Amino acid sequence: MIGYIGICDFDAEVLEVTGMVHPDFRNQGIFSKLYDLVQEEFNKRPAQEMLLLCHKDLQAGLHFIEQKARYHYAEYDMYLDISVFTPTMKYRLKLEEIDSKEHLFIGKVYNTAIGQVRLELGTEVGGIYGLEIFPDCRRQGYG
Repeated sequence: MIGYIGICDFDAEVLEVTGMVHPDFRNQGIFSKLYDLVQEEFNKRPAQEMLLLCHKDLQAGLHFIEQKARYHYAEYDMYLDISVFTPTMKYRLKLEEIDSKEHLFIGKVYNTAIGQVRLELGTEVGGIYGLEIFPDCRRQGYG
């Protein structure tokens, strides 16, 4: 295999696209052809948006995306070292689940909504997705 491209449609309105070409075969138009095929597939589906995903350190991938789309946001991996974690009640943050199927929560401080997040929790690993602090509440440490 010299390359691949994958489409995930976790949300029917959004396609997430990721892929790669082996370094020995880059700059030959392979990924561009794969992307054209994804565009054709996107046009057949009801999705309204396509997200092109790339690791922040992959310059070739970022350059390709810049030619096709505009930057919207970044995702990061975070790991909790429970041995140095100190819980705080500084903000009296409460999470209220608003969609149990999607595990979507709204964050509230003193009964005022300050943001939202989707959580996936397993026995050993959890995930925080779509963390958004509302614009008026940013830069206050809520995230």
